[in-house]
Parts: sequence; C-alpha cells; structure tokens
Amino acid sequence: MDTMTHILFGAATAQLGFRQRLGRGATWAAAAAAMAPDLDMLAGRAMSAVAAHVHAAEHMMGHRGLTHSLLMAPAFALPIAGAWWGLRRFLSRKSPASAPDPPGLAAPAPFRFLYVCVLAAGLTHPLLDWCTSYGTELLAPLTDARFALNFLPIIDIFFTSVLVLGLLACFLVRKIARGGAGRAALALGWVGFLLSAGYVAAGGVLHHRAIEEARRLAGEAPIRRVEAYPTLGSIFLWRTVVETDEVWRVAGVPLQTPGTLVLRHRTA
Repeated sequence: MDTMTHILFGAATAQLGFRQRLGRGATWAAAAAAMAPDLDMLAGRAMSAVAAHVHAAEHMMGHRGLTHSLLMAPAFALPIAGAWWGLRRFLSRKSPASAPDPPGLAAPAPFRFLYVCVLAAGLTHPLLDWCTSYGTELLAPLTDARFALNFLPIIDIFFTSVLVLGLLACFLVRKIARGGAGRAALALGWVGFLLSAGYVAAGGVLHHRAIEEARRLAGEAPIRRVEAYPTLGSIFLWRTVVETDEVWRVAGVPLQTPGTLVLRHRTA
C-alpha cells in the first residue's frame, strides 16, 4: 500500500480506544508506527548514494523485507513506544501540577498500554501489504519467502477514502459533541475500521471471482498457473493471467454490474 494510506490506517487504529485513554498523542504515535516500516526505502536510497554498485533491483528486493516482518514488529515497536513514553513524562514534568494535561496527553498510563497502541498500529503495515501484490517477507528472518494475497492494489482511492472519512468523522464529533463525545468517537472509529476491513474482504471475494472466470475462459485446457491482480485505483477492475500448456492468456475483468463479469482477453 502507499505510505499515506499506511499512515491513515495506523491513525485509524488509535481511534479504537487508545485515543480516548492516551490523548491526541495516540493518533500521532500510531501513525508514526504504521509508517515506520517504509523507512527501508530511505535506507536503500542511502546505500545507493554511497555505493554505486548497489543495483536498483537489489533495492527493490530489500523493500518489504525485515522491517515488514510480523516477527520483528514487537521489537520495532519498542523504540517508538519508548520515545513516546519519554516525551509524555517530559511534558508532564514541565507542566504545573494544577494545569490541565499538555496537548496530546491524557491521564498517566503505563508503558505497556503505550506499547500495545504502537504495536497494533505497526502490525497494520505488513498485514496491509500482505493484501496487495509483489510479496512481503512476513516471516523474516526465518525465511525470505514473500507472501501476497493480491486482494488490493498498491493505491486504492476507495479504501483510502474510507479511512479519511472515518478519521474526519471522529475529529468532527470531538469538536461538535459535548457530553459523550468520547463514546461517539469510539463508535465511529470502530465503524470506520470495520468498513475498511469489509473492503479488504470484498477484495478477497472479487479476487476469487476473477480467478474462477479466468479458469472458465481456459476451457478444458490443462492449467499450469492462474493469477488475478487488482488494477491501480480500486478492486473493481482486475487483470488475470492464465498459463496453459500451449498459451498465456491475459484478460481484463471489470465488475460492471453485480453478478456480471465481462472480459476482454488476448493470448500470447
């Protein structure tokens, strides 16, 4: 997924109860944790700048590697949670005892709660990338195998819009509502999260339909491999690739009406 969508999804996880308990800082910390795995791209560019022999392909293979591992996520969450905890303590000490909580802070909270917030947001990054194509090393360093569900495109205007609207709704209800704003924002946060999860599930359903339609087009020919990939922008247009003993068949699969798939295909 693109980095901005990762940031938005991380911020959305903060609305599931962490923002209410930890203050505004939870949104920023969660957004930072969800964005952090993509810093491997900056590391690749830095290596290319100091070592001319680093090939572009090697840089691409390095992306979605160790920083995107589910196994490493607990370790990567520690420095972010630690920096957040230290900042909270620093701001609390500078504020007079009678003053209200500093911006971005709420009542004191144990480190473990800060850590869980950061870890939950950080885990959204590899899981979301797993739903796209190109592959993600979810189990590094145990294995360099790359996993991809091919449910979502790298850039999806509908998925990103759901996240933006959900965060905007939480923001507005806190500004407008008086009593019960926290509960209303929590409810809206979960609604937005469930809608985004539902969109991912819809991508899985359409992926399955595209695969089945590709198999139907192949007829009785023995199929060696069949794949379906969402096109850039949304899950409503797919590209399928079918390899048989004789040909490769590439098909476009737009979803025009519910229950109807219309394909344009060519063989190579």
